[in-house]
Amino acid sequence: MDEESDHDGVVPPVGLAVGATEVHGLILRARLVHVLEKKWFLREKRRTEEWEVREKFTWVELAEREGKIEEVAVTSEEMEMYVDLHPLTNTTPYTVMESMSVAKAMVLFRQLGLHHLLIVPKFEAAGVPPVVGILTRQDLIAYNILNAFPHLTKATSREKGN
Repeated sequence: MDEESDHDGVVPPVGLAVGATEVHGLILRARLVHVLEKKWFLREKRRTEEWEVREKFTWVELAEREGKIEEVAVTSEEMEMYVDLHPLTNTTPYTVMESMSVAKAMVLFRQLGLHHLLIVPKFEAAGVPPVVGILTRQDLIAYNILNAFPHLTKATSREKGN
């Protein structure tokens, strides 16, 4: 069995970009939920056109940020089909290097009104994924930062005591 046929029809675990070498863009979870709810599946791999998007989705639906992906049911037959997300994708998302400070990220979120940033690796190399993670506004709430980095709580307490 060759390596290529080992992966045919297998859906990689959530969060893993198996073999990904480039970033094509970013799609909001709510848009992905709409695609799956409306069963916008293709039997063959092809690009969809803007008019097809307008025919299937209203602008109100595309602007919504709600919807739970856990509530979407996808059949095994649908899992074998294709979805072209290109027309619903932000192909030029804001990106930052993984070595950037949290303080700078907060400035970007505030000044640009961002909801998310793609985090890319500092160095490109074979086997290094093109995206290391996604930083959201929620990640930058003080409570979430302190949960992720509990040692900061101790540092803050010491500073107040001095």
